[in-house]
Amino acid sequence: MEADKPIIAIVGSTASGKSTLAMKLARKYGGEIICADSRTIYKQMDVGTAKPTPEDQEKVEHHCLDLINPDKNFSAADFKRCALEAIDDIRSRNKIPLVIGGSGLYVDGLMYDFDFSDKSDPARRSRLEATEIKKLQAEATKIGISPEEINFNNKRHLARAVERGGVFNNRKPLKKNRLILGIEVAKQELDRKIEDRIELMFSQGIESEARSLIKKYGPDAPGLLAPGYRALAEYINGTISFEAAKTRFIQNDKQLAKRQKTWFKRNKDTKWIKSYPEAEKQVADFLEKFGTISR
Repeated sequence: MEADKPIIAIVGSTASGKSTLAMKLARKYGGEIICADSRTIYKQMDVGTAKPTPEDQEKVEHHCLDLINPDKNFSAADFKRCALEAIDDIRSRNKIPLVIGGSGLYVDGLMYDFDFSDKSDPARRSRLEATEIKKLQAEATKIGISPEEINFNNKRHLARAVERGGVFNNRKPLKKNRLILGIEVAKQELDRKIEDRIELMFSQGIESEARSLIKKYGPDAPGLLAPGYRALAEYINGTISFEAAKTRFIQNDKQLAKRQKTWFKRNKDTKWIKSYPEAEKQVADFLEKFGTISR
């Protein structure tokens, strides 16, 4: 049965090496990649989101990339629909879906089959969306939502979390045909990787990309709330210096990495690995159960 065929997710903090690992596994085991990333869904945002290169996309088919313009909203429910369509497409070619990303709600919503049907009170949602962010933060803290679980400065996400009564919802047991691998990287090494990647982004032209996007869509477009673009917007409008913007970008990414680690570490189903050989063994052992590979 199609529903019993394997699905593999690889999760971890930003800059932890998910994409490199996924490329190796996809090429070895005949997989295609589903990008579970709340930024790479946006068109034209290439450098600042470390989007897979055209060369990598040529080598391995990627899905759920470049779906909407930066001025549009995109939810975890939207991602789940896109991912399910991609899984059907991938399986039609007898390939293995590899779900790769650091957007925790995207990954969990798919792998744990969250029910995203809208059962909310529209009036209450409108009130929450109109509430000052400091009051939302206080309400979130009151009901037990932690800043480690969700970005307390993202008003839209915070309002939805308060509306739901928590960050996590409708979580079902992980099915036996699903494997979640987490990449574990020491903090000092991850900090260095983040700094190196941001330096690379600047050498690849993130500033000109940000200028073009901000001019076209405005600094408050949903897609441009990503750490790099937010920091560069302040530099472009003259609020802070170039060096301050770069420092803020690095700090924002490190804070994001910390939130991602907290999110994924709470998940007891995740198999944590530190190297490609460890990942390869986990995947081989998992796929062997389905007759996908033989030894």
